[in-house]
Amino acid sequence: QNTVFLNSVQIVNWSADDPAVKKAAQLAAGKKSDSEKISAIYQYITKSVVYDYAKAKNISGRYLPDINDTYATNKGICYDYAALMASMLRSVGVPAKLIMGTSRQVGDRYHAWNEVYDSGSGKWIIIDATADAPLVKAGRTCSMSKKTADYTVDKIY
Repeated sequence: QNTVFLNSVQIVNWSADDPAVKKAAQLAAGKKSDSEKISAIYQYITKSVVYDYAKAKNISGRYLPDINDTYATNKGICYDYAALMASMLRSVGVPAKLIMGTSRQVGDRYHAWNEVYDSGSGKWIIIDATADAPLVKAGRTCSMSKKTADYTVDKIY
């Protein structure tokens, strides 16, 4: 039932030739568990990608994320962070959802984040790389797994 969240789809669009997918394979190499793969990809994204405020101001309603652009520029909006995370995780066999809705983490504004299936715990965990990236870059402690109560789901991809 979770296999649907391993596929490439319009919103979470990736292929084996994508540089971001090759990076995911490199990050996951030698990792024995899904939780190790999840952590490695989360650490990479939160340390590498910065929020693009200019893009956020000028985004159109028809915007679709491009993981290759996000990977190449190391910047994007929440939608880009979530698409990159989902694509990289799916490409290494970890089921991942891209979720859109509202979140207390960002002042109850419309937002995108991920739910990721950790086969070790048998649970879906909420990961918000956009909210965590500035904290990780500043060396501040934050929990990768978020509280369900802080997120209201509108769409699941």
